[in-house]
Amino acid sequence: MKVLSTWVKEHQRFCWALVWAGITLFLLGMTLDDMGMTDDDDFYVPAGVQYASWAERAVQGVVKGDFKEFSAQGIKRGFRANHEHPPLAKWMIGAGWLVFHKWTGLLGQIDAGRTGIFALAALLVFLVFHFTATIWGFPAAHMAAAALLLFPRTFFHMHVPTLDLAVSAMTFFVVYAVWRAETSRLWVVLAGIIYGLAMGTKLNAPFVVLPLLVYWFYKLNQWIRLNKPKQIPIRKMVTTGLSMALLSFPVFVIIWPWIWFETLDRLVFYFKFHFYHYGIRLLYFGDIYNNNFAPWHEPFVMTAFCLPLVLLLLCLAGFIAGCWPLRPKNILHPHAINERNDKLMLVAVNALFAISVVAFNHVPKYGGVKLWQPAFPFIAILVGVGFTFFLKQLALLTQKELWFKPSVALILAFFLLLPGTIGMVRTYPFLLSYYGELAGNLPGATEKGFERQYYDMAYRPTIDFFNEQMEPNRKVWFEPNVVEYRRTWGWYHRDGTLRRDIEIRSMKKADFLVLTHERRWDHYPKLYNEYRSYPGLFTRKVWGVPLYSVVRLDKEK
Repeated sequence: MKVLSTWVKEHQRFCWALVWAGITLFLLGMTLDDMGMTDDDDFYVPAGVQYASWAERAVQGVVKGDFKEFSAQGIKRGFRANHEHPPLAKWMIGAGWLVFHKWTGLLGQIDAGRTGIFALAALLVFLVFHFTATIWGFPAAHMAAAALLLFPRTFFHMHVPTLDLAVSAMTFFVVYAVWRAETSRLWVVLAGIIYGLAMGTKLNAPFVVLPLLVYWFYKLNQWIRLNKPKQIPIRKMVTTGLSMALLSFPVFVIIWPWIWFETLDRLVFYFKFHFYHYGIRLLYFGDIYNNNFAPWHEPFVMTAFCLPLVLLLLCLAGFIAGCWPLRPKNILHPHAINERNDKLMLVAVNALFAISVVAFNHVPKYGGVKLWQPAFPFIAILVGVGFTFFLKQLALLTQKELWFKPSVALILAFFLLLPGTIGMVRTYPFLLSYYGELAGNLPGATEKGFERQYYDMAYRPTIDFFNEQMEPNRKVWFEPNVVEYRRTWGWYHRDGTLRRDIEIRSMKKADFLVLTHERRWDHYPKLYNEYRSYPGLFTRKVWGVPLYSVVRLDKEK
């Protein structure tokens, strides 16, 4: 016990990071049954199932000396699903499906697939805490980890078996590895491998190298102007860059068997698919955008509107401090090497870039903040740094250091996190409908012309309502977009979550209509005016704002 106690004291940051990873898994597990199913789940879970099934067959074949699964036909059969996206997140989804559904039967297929994303979420929180604690100390690290879990939409995406949380975790992992590589030869190699894994997660992951280049050029400028070679690991940075350049693509190829054959054609298809992405509907300040993509400022406004106000202000304080080293005067005439300031600049640039890569590209902007989830780990760190700045100001004003005492800092953090937590609880489990105080919460955002929900959500409370309230053999229809619900309800049927006698049928055959109040659809106003006089069974409201209504269809009306 004494040896263990000594080890824990010497590795406090690591141990606390493990605690936060455990808290993450606990919270995600406790809320697993509450989160609805998105329209993207039907793309990625079947792919994960297919990939995991291929891996299982391949291992069994190798044991028997049969390698047919590694042939062109075997690969085509095993990786046909969702081959327009790289595989890492789907490997994780498939691993969760294998362990918690096929092998143990503990969970349904969708929920089992989610556990793979849970693992990546726990890894992300672990890395955020360890990185922050090492550079800025425990108060900043605890605040950063808590903030990341209390960003309502990020917490929702931690449940979704898709690519968004996965690419967020892997993008941050690359930055973490580059930081560790400054003092470790092992991490120089690992940085190249991790960058390859990030490339194998989603198309936007490789672009993390651009903010890293900004950081490296800044450090090179310091090295040249300050002439302190021992304090600036330029050689490690160069070797890390070479490692990323040389190791990443082989790793990318190894983990994606789909491109082992017809490699060039399939890579060309991969890039063309994303460069010519179809439009997706978005409501922004009352205007509907589809093939005409939303303006550049939409991602920045949505980010500000979707964060609790206190955390947004702390983030801005950290961001301003982080950008300070990039002032022309500081770049041209650096005065000193400051590890905290340099790493804060790295964090701020990454947060800004992750949003900008969507904002300033001619790409669709949709789904709330899902497309720039890689920004949020860095935003959480900025919140932590902003919190320590707040403590320093209190110490200066009162001329007392008591604000840095763990008990006092904990109480202050509690009250700073409380408003956002209350808002999150009021919105739960409809977390994609969360808006912060800057937007006026959900009522204010709706009045300003923002969409009240995204992702064609098949909510669990809706499923519970039909299971408990509906007579046998009832038929249901969805408007204004039924396409996605046909797929998600099929999963609920197969997993036994939804009664099989409740089915989606055409409007002519339906007994009930679920009208989701999504104004980005052109025909929504007509639908609303037509069906608001029908007998209403149930309307789900959040913050007093209707998300969807269930009405009884009167065939004689």
